[in-house]
Amino acid sequence: LVCSTCKAASCPTCRTNMMGGKSLLAVTVIENIEHECRHEDCEELLPLEEYKLHLKLCPHRSVRCPAPQEYCGKDLALSKVYGHIMSECRGSWNEDTKGEVTDGKFPRRLRYPLSTENRSNRGFGLSLKGVQFYLSYEKVPPYHVFNVQLIGNAAECQDYEVHIAVYRPGDEMKGKDVQRFSGEPLSINMEREMKKQSGLIVSCLQMEKISVKVNDGHFTFG
Repeated sequence: LVCSTCKAASCPTCRTNMMGGKSLLAVTVIENIEHECRHEDCEELLPLEEYKLHLKLCPHRSVRCPAPQEYCGKDLALSKVYGHIMSECRGSWNEDTKGEVTDGKFPRRLRYPLSTENRSNRGFGLSLKGVQFYLSYEKVPPYHVFNVQLIGNAAECQDYEVHIAVYRPGDEMKGKDVQRFSGEPLSINMEREMKKQSGLIVSCLQMEKISVKVNDGHFTFG
């Protein structure tokens, strides 16, 4: 009896030719013994079939920080993502806002500075009744892309609906220049290139109409 790593053309002990057969006893044992989750900090012990599903949904599985790549890109446990966003991620505004956007009150209105540089902006970590999200704003020339990611899996996204509106400050989300999107949040597991094509997509020309110049020479929008 050898594992898949050690299996070769011949038996490592007696050198007899190895065939493609399986030990039914070994298969039965493997399917029924408890398997320990390989993710750090997880102590789950599960039968093989449950183990395979658990690996995809484990709250300690490794995921990529949802912040734009130019600010972060760190891989870390899902259970640690929100704490990372709130306290140390360079792709987050939360530390600068000192908790102003973490009181759980929705709908939420945020004012964003609009950079003239051809780079994405930092996002916000948001929490609703213990469920955690990340509001993302990326520049994908010639567009600006806004979306909300659930810090969870795709199946959980079906339980929520997000509404995003980008508007000119002072217009209170009224008028002809308001841009809107409604739909499910994105999963934390969504590939970055797919994320750049999802959510509210606004052209650079439209953003110029929406943004307002403020006293420090920068532009802002709601």
